Amino acid sequence: MYIIKAIKKCKLFYDIEDAQIGQALDKMSASISRHITGAILSRQNDKIEEIGVIIKGGVVLFTTLADGRYKAVSHLKAGDIIGIIDVFTNAKEQRFSCVATCDTEILHIGVNVFLEDTEYYCSKLRNNALYLLAEMAYNAYSKSTQE
Repeated sequence: MYIIKAIKKCKLFYDIEDAQIGQALDKMSASISRHITGAILSRQNDKIEEIGVIIKGGVVLFTTLADGRYKAVSHLKAGDIIGIIDVFTNAKEQRFSCVATCDTEILHIGVNVFLEDTEYYCSKLRNNALYLLAEMAYNAYSKSTQE
């Protein structure tokens, strides 16, 4: 299955066997969406209900400034995760809008998998997510000390 091969590039699925990933996706009621270039995937202040793993393509995250201009915050590509920080900071609304920069496929996973579920695959995903957050924080800190 190309989906499993594609999401194995994402560190969220590190050290989880293919068969376990397939079972987990079924149990989590994960879904896949496809978007054309320029499609709005989500808007700033939308309710947070899921994260997205980019399977193919890319997106830009941006914020709307007080004067109405847009500011790009991050460009994400296949293997990257949309919204993972928001889940673990207990944000209720998305901090950024998200637009496809090319034809894009996204795997959607409900936030309850990270916050409530106790199945083995969920704890593994949660541990991997926490590792990713720590890595992001370290990289941001390292970058700020070099400037």
